[in-house]
Amino acid sequence: MATAQNIGSQTDQHSRPRIKPTRVITLFILLIIIISAFILYFLYFAKKQSSVAPSIPSNTTTARFFIPTTVPSAAPLLGPGPYACDPSGICNIYQDAVGLGCPKTYADPYCLGACGDTNVRCPK
Repeated sequence: MATAQNIGSQTDQHSRPRIKPTRVITLFILLIIIISAFILYFLYFAKKQSSVAPSIPSNTTTARFFIPTTVPSAAPLLGPGPYACDPSGICNIYQDAVGLGCPKTYADPYCLGACGDTNVRCPK
């Protein structure tokens, strides 16, 4: 004969819902697909951002970002201007280069790279 305690435990086992193995496997596969999609999504956008972001020079130790102080123009400025080659062959800015007797003046801050020629340098 079954006692009341044994009958109660038998009914508890039958009344609890059991998780079917097919549902567990399906949920596990769905979870793996979702995680994989997130990983691929973040890798795709991380790759896009790194190709757009400016590169940081590897030789900098204290500065995190490289900010150029002067940015050369794409095309040199032609014509006369405030720049002239000094006697030592360095392109400098002058208030009155023609008044100082400089043979040629430039609008380009690099004097179009002509300061190597001694004929275009200002007198001492």
